[in-house]
Amino acid sequence: MDESVQFYWDFVSQGTSAEGARLHFRRVPVEMHCLDCDERYRPGGEDLSCPRCDGARVRVVAGEEFHLEAIDVETAEDVAARAVADVDAVGQSTVRDDGSANEGPS
Repeated sequence: MDESVQFYWDFVSQGTSAEGARLHFRRVPVEMHCLDCDERYRPGGEDLSCPRCDGARVRVVAGEEFHLEAIDVETAEDVAARAVADVDAVGQSTVRDDGSANEGPS
C-alpha cells in the first residue's frame, strides 16, 4: 500500500512545491472489540473471531486510521544552511555572518 500511495502522491504533486516529497508511514496494529463479551484483542492471522468467546460480532477499534501526522517543509535556504552546517561540522573553514573566520580544528 505504501508504494501505491507514494505513486499517486508523486502524480498529484507534479508541478507543485511538494513535488519530490517522500512520504513516511507508521503502521497502527489492528485491534478488535468483541460485541458479545466486551473483549479487546489483536487478532492473529486471518481469524478475526474473539479469542475468549469465539464470537463473530466484532468491530475494528484501531488500525484503520490513515491520518496525516506532520508535514515538514524544507526550503532551498534550509538546504543551503544545512550544507554550511555540515561543512562546518567537518572542520572546514567558513566565514560567519559577523565576518570572522572559523578555521576548524587544528
